[in-house]
Amino acid sequence: MTIYFPNLNFRVVDVPQGFRIFGFPFSMFGVLLAAGIVLGVIVTLFRAQRRNVNPNHCLGMIIFSLIGGVIGGRALYVACYWEMFRDDVMKILDIRGGGMAFYGSLFGGIFFGLLYCAFAGQSFLELADTITPGLVLGQAVARWGDFFMLQSFGEYTSSPLAMQLPLSAVRSAEVTDTMREKLVTIGGVSYIQASPVFLYESAACLLLFFFLLGKNPRKTFTGGIFFRYLMWYGLIRALVEWFRTDQLKVPGFPYGISFIISAGLFVLFTLVVLIENDMYKKRSALRRERIERHYQEDGQQDLTMDEEERQEVIRAIGEERMRQEEGKKAAADTGKIQS
Repeated sequence: MTIYFPNLNFRVVDVPQGFRIFGFPFSMFGVLLAAGIVLGVIVTLFRAQRRNVNPNHCLGMIIFSLIGGVIGGRALYVACYWEMFRDDVMKILDIRGGGMAFYGSLFGGIFFGLLYCAFAGQSFLELADTITPGLVLGQAVARWGDFFMLQSFGEYTSSPLAMQLPLSAVRSAEVTDTMREKLVTIGGVSYIQASPVFLYESAACLLLFFFLLGKNPRKTFTGGIFFRYLMWYGLIRALVEWFRTDQLKVPGFPYGISFIISAGLFVLFTLVVLIENDMYKKRSALRRERIERHYQEDGQQDLTMDEEERQEVIRAIGEERMRQEEGKKAAADTGKIQS
């Protein structure tokens, strides 16, 4: 099977959907999903070390979330395509042939992550802030599985990144009338021309990964990284879903369920981030006032401060004294130069 990128004068020959090792079948989607998970775990362990978070709790939450993700992803897919499983409910357990809904996996993972944190006595938002950038990187990698499985593409396009897929290799329900009208024949094989929305989502997730990775946890509220992920990924996925031709839909409803959820996440968590940011700035202003008062009192303890505020005071006093020493040194150096 060959995939063409006509406007780039480029083609990918013999694109495999899977392979076998010692007789065991492996799909490219599964391999890339596993690779994304491994990369996400590596990033999480590095972040846990830098943030002084127990890596064992991060791994525990990841394992629980993966279990919840499988259950939730399958449950939402089955709910949307119940007619496929109504006559044989045992098919629900057979996930080797695919059939997962991302938002079911996301919400299932969050729910099981909350359960883990409740049992382990950990802060869900703190662990979520540590894990989230790795999650986004995993998504950026795993999304390439759609390239090999010939899915997650958009309507006909003539853009520079347009790709041509064999008509016989894609599901007929995902081929629009416009695609059929503009079929291309190459070597006796009919090809549809489509937009590679999987590529757009992968690139956007990679940018989001670097953005979240660069967020300083000391300059945002607890949960700020996780909430920003839900906000920005909601926007990314809403745009992607608008152009996809394989939208997951509830029977009898005109809009894709992923589009509705994505738009809702973007609106909801935009408000959450704005409100929390405003509250965080007000708390920071009050804390700075306490720090200044505490500094003026030359380190006398304020019994109304919690441990986090005390540590902030200690850091602030040290930084202020260091700035003063540097200022004195600079002034002395300037005096020497002038003399």
